[in-house]
Amino acid sequence: MSEHASIDSFEALSRLRVALCKVADVLGSATDEVDAELRREGEWLRSVQGNHWKAEAVKRAELLTRAKAALAQKQWSSGKMGSQSTCIDEKKDVARAQQRLEEAERKQLSVRRWNVRLEREVLNYGAVSGRLGEARTKDIAKAVSLLDNMLVALEAYAGKLSRDHERSTASAGSVSLPPAPTDPQNEAEENEGRASQ
Repeated sequence: MSEHASIDSFEALSRLRVALCKVADVLGSATDEVDAELRREGEWLRSVQGNHWKAEAVKRAELLTRAKAALAQKQWSSGKMGSQSTCIDEKKDVARAQQRLEEAERKQLSVRRWNVRLEREVLNYGAVSGRLGEARTKDIAKAVSLLDNMLVALEAYAGKLSRDHERSTASAGSVSLPPAPTDPQNEAEENEGRASQ
C-alpha cells in the first residue's frame, strides 16, 4: 500500500465547483422567471378576463332587456291595431341576446373556476419551488463550500509532498558518499608514487 496519494490535477474538482455554481444560477433564474410568469397570468385572469366578462355580462343583460322591451312594444302595438304580426325579428333578437348573456355568464363562471385552479396550482408550485430554492441556496452552497475546503486541503497536501520531495533530493545531494571503489592495481601504483616522493 502506498503512503502517498497520486494527485494529478485539481481541475476536475474546480470544474465541478464551476458547474454547481452555474446550476445554482440557472435554477435561480428559472424559478424567478416562472414566478413572474405566474404572477402575470394570474393578473391577466383575475383583472383582464374577470373584468371583461363581468362588464360583458352587464352589457349583454342590458341588450336582452332592450330586446325584450322591443318585443313587448311590437306585441302591444300589433295587438292594439288588431294585426296578426308574428314579431319574428324581435323574437330572434331576444333569443340571440339571451344566448349572448348566457355565454358571458358561462365565461364569468369559467374565469372564476380557472382562477381557483390557478391559485391551487400556484400553491403546489410554491411548495416545490420552495424546496428547490432551499436546495439551491443551502445544499449547493454547502457542496461548493465542501469543494472549496477539499481543494484547499488537497493543495496543502500536494504542497507538503512537493516540499518533502525537495528536501529528500536536497539532502541526498549533500550527503557525503564513500569514495568510489578503485582498481587495486591503480591503487598500488598511486601508493608507490606517494612513497617515492
